[in-house]
Amino acid sequence: LLISAFVKYCILKLGIKGDFNITLLPKINDSKITTGAYDRGSNIFARYEGRAIVDVLRTICHEIVHMKQMERGDFKLDTEVQDVGGKIEDEANAMAGELIKSFKNDYKCEWIYSL
Repeated sequence: LLISAFVKYCILKLGIKGDFNITLLPKINDSKITTGAYDRGSNIFARYEGRAIVDVLRTICHEIVHMKQMERGDFKLDTEVQDVGGKIEDEANAMAGELIKSFKNDYKCEWIYSL
């Protein structure tokens, strides 16, 4: 319920137009996915095992921001995006942190930091 409410909040705040699926994955194995990934289509993946829920939410939002960036034309399917730093990653990191805090404030759910 919390994840669903947060995702809807992100969609509204970011003005996401497209549909997408979110898949929660267990611990890291030999996959290329670290904490999260956006397949530049309609799938978002996030690791949950051994992580605080607020970190999982932040990861999901980070990947939703990448979806918004694609909708805006900031990058395309075949564009190589810098993994650390750079405009695309920095915006996704900043927006994810901002939306976590605004969600917490708007819904008076300070407790998300203790789960």
